[in-house]
Amino acid sequence: MKICHVTSAHDSDDFRIFYSECCSLASQGDDVYLVAHGESREEKGVHVIGAGVKPDSRKERMTTFAKKVVEKALSLDCELYHLHDPELMQFIPKIAKKGKKVVFDSHEDYKYLMLAKEWIPKPLRGIVSAIYTAFEHHVCKYLDGYIACYHWTEERVKKWVPNIKLVFNYPEWKPVDYEKSRTEDKKYFCYAGGIADQWMHENVIKAVSAVPDASYLLAGSLSDEYGKALTELDEWKAVDYLGRVKYTELPTLMYSKSIAGMCLLDYIPQCMGHIGNLSNTKLFEYMVNGLPVICTDFDLWKGVVEEHKCGICVNPHDIKAISDAITWMINNPDEAAEMGKRANEAVRTEYNWENTSKGLFEVYNYIKNKYKETSK
Repeated sequence: MKICHVTSAHDSDDFRIFYSECCSLASQGDDVYLVAHGESREEKGVHVIGAGVKPDSRKERMTTFAKKVVEKALSLDCELYHLHDPELMQFIPKIAKKGKKVVFDSHEDYKYLMLAKEWIPKPLRGIVSAIYTAFEHHVCKYLDGYIACYHWTEERVKKWVPNIKLVFNYPEWKPVDYEKSRTEDKKYFCYAGGIADQWMHENVIKAVSAVPDASYLLAGSLSDEYGKALTELDEWKAVDYLGRVKYTELPTLMYSKSIAGMCLLDYIPQCMGHIGNLSNTKLFEYMVNGLPVICTDFDLWKGVVEEHKCGICVNPHDIKAISDAITWMINNPDEAAEMGKRANEAVRTEYNWENTSKGLFEVYNYIKNKYKETSK
């Protein structure tokens, strides 16, 4: 099929959209396009169509820019459109009425995500969440398929869209060179990604600062008020900040230098409190790179970490518990290294893209078979 993935919010090299989904579909022989902000290019068999500069204004991105992206996508006259952002849901009926097949890819459970969005005033968050849920129900009747990241999203939506599958953000497995010696004098504990308060960076920095010789190797954007507040902490001296780092450079610049990966997500609504989720890229990205993890004691994450003995789970609000985990990793380097090896092995056998991508292909094959029948 001629397929077009569409995003108004994500980068054109987004791990889930480009590397996992688009490249996988292209490798199977589909004619794959991706419309996103930025410039056009051809890469790994995918036709990336640039939609220009993404506006800084969230309102403008969700209205005029979203419309621009969809119009550019429709001009390609593809058979199937795969949408990746909640602001694009408003265009699902329009695309479907043109005789196109439509898939929605829910990277988060937006019903619950909106209960924690800081840009939505607290008194309105419940109302906005309820409005979104009603709108989601309405547009789902136009969908031919749905990709979910969370079990509870699947449970809610499958009543409306039977062709729904869970597709987790698992990485592609790769071997790790464990013989490569670490020459760094500092004892690094790393984090790469969005630097937001839900990742409990203040607590991590304070915990790292309390351990002699430990350093927090941090990569990401510090452009907002939260980032500025972190740099003003007295304990910021324990941080080695790298700025924004390309995904492909992380193994060399961070993971090969670090003792463990820090994955201390707060008990946010989209994790259903202490339940957690298995679609967070950070946990499994550390694991595939052979790093033990110090992570939140979510039920789902504890299941992974304790079964494979590949890290330490703690309450992200307990700074002493975080410090104790860091100290244990430093004082037990051989055992920490074995944890890292077991983490990589767990990804090889279970938590890898090859396994979870079966859900993506099942959704697409259902649509392709249905498309063939209606085309006869």
